[in-house]
Amino acid sequence: MSVLPENVARALAQYEAETEVWVPDLENGWILAAILDKLVSPDAVKLQLSTENGDSVELSFAVKALALDPAILPPLQNPDFMLQLDALDNLSNLTYLHEPAVFSGIKMRFENELIYTYSGIVLIAVNPFRALDLYSKETMRQYSGMKRGDLDPHLYAIAEDAYRNMLRDGKNQSIIVSGESGAGKTVAAKYVMRFFATIADIDNDDAGYSNNVADADGVFGVEDAVLSTNPIMESFGNAKTTRNDNSSRFGKYIEILFSKNKRGTVKITGAKIRTYLLERSRLVFQPHI
Repeated sequence: MSVLPENVARALAQYEAETEVWVPDLENGWILAAILDKLVSPDAVKLQLSTENGDSVELSFAVKALALDPAILPPLQNPDFMLQLDALDNLSNLTYLHEPAVFSGIKMRFENELIYTYSGIVLIAVNPFRALDLYSKETMRQYSGMKRGDLDPHLYAIAEDAYRNMLRDGKNQSIIVSGESGAGKTVAAKYVMRFFATIADIDNDDAGYSNNVADADGVFGVEDAVLSTNPIMESFGNAKTTRNDNSSRFGKYIEILFSKNKRGTVKITGAKIRTYLLERSRLVFQPHI
């Protein structure tokens, strides 16, 4: 009688009847399915499944293939207590962190108008393509002085963390904003800069000082100047994509400069912005090689 390799037997122990797993789906990407039966032979393993749509699915795996990589088994669903909105605010806390778990967690939060989700030190943002009341000065006050994780995931939490680390350690901090076309990178960077311009003023107000003056829209002079420094090429050199009619072809490195006076109050004193061509694939003409 043949014995399954130890790593295969250990992996299969998690795949018992009624266990929920994720299987690929053409329409939704992934769909949940429950195990009805597990058939094990010396050469192959078969899982008989029923999806949440009521479809029957059978998956077959060669034992030799499983011995080389048990991860080819379908991803397991996380325990129910981890599927609550408050538990999903940081995906790195999930027992099983894989593609369908990430997608389903972000989708669940997005459907409840929670567009921000942590994954460790990374903040995942989903563009809602409509205005949300998430960026008021009062919201900035709520995140001021709070540790990341004390409140719901937010751009302001990331900006606050960088700002306080800069003040405490006296060292430069970096925030990387990345994503596909139309994801909202430019808008996210704008709100981060607005936080920096506003939070310094809030801190100074609390201390009895004020350094920055906002206009009627709540935009501070330095921030407005930084946001207005996009190169003239942006006005006619952007590219249309399937998700964005006016997608920037340029990456930007923005350096915001702060100063502290003898009273210990902090203010923005200026900024530097550098642009570089990010995607040559968006050029109108293909260069000759």
